[in-house]
Amino acid sequence: MPENLPPTMKALMLNDNVIGLVRSPSSYEFCANCTVINLSHNPWVCDENMIKFLLWLGQRSIETRLTFGRKNPCAAVQTGRNYGSVL
Repeated sequence: MPENLPPTMKALMLNDNVIGLVRSPSSYEFCANCTVINLSHNPWVCDENMIKFLLWLGQRSIETRLTFGRKNPCAAVQTGRNYGSVL
């Protein structure tokens, strides 16, 4: 995820790129004041860091646009279903 974003930034649009991995939880505060984050249509890898990131997003008031293929285990986390089985 990007670093050193301006504190006044409200929306982050990174859709339709080639982003596939999320770093460790310490990097999640990259857009602390954002109300919208669009990360859709990227080739996401569903690993432990992505699952933690999805859970982190779910605890905030951020409109998030993030897409996964139907068979990607992170799709279950995103919809709140059975995420324990993919950890």
